[in-house]
Amino acid sequence: MTKYFSGIAEYEIHFKAPSDFLKTEDVVYLEFEKIGCIAEITINGKNYGNIWYPDAKLNVSNILKGENTMIIRVVNEYRNRIIGDLNENSKLTHFWTTGNIESFLNKDSELKQAGLIGKMLLIKQKEIGLK
Repeated sequence: MTKYFSGIAEYEIHFKAPSDFLKTEDVVYLEFEKIGCIAEITINGKNYGNIWYPDAKLNVSNILKGENTMIIRVVNEYRNRIIGDLNENSKLTHFWTTGNIESFLNKDSELKQAGLIGKMLLIKQKEIGLK
């Protein structure tokens, strides 16, 4: 990885779900504590779409197997590459714009975290019917 990376990072994670997480009466969530910007989640070939907010939860109750493959594609903002250009070249070199980027970003601007930042958790909950 590079300090000024901007783009898509793809993670492929193989994991074994605990056998007690596979019972049909339980609800199992996959929770993402924090991601860089937007992430596309695929588990065992099923695309769950995109998440973009902290503590996002996906109900994975019906998709988990004993052995699982999860692919996460995380996209981050172009901001880091712009700051990198300003640090490495003293000007923008990786793209062209008519906007005045330097009016709100400079070589000392803070870099944004990218990729999978926080924890990923499998959470099992018993479903309780209320009357």
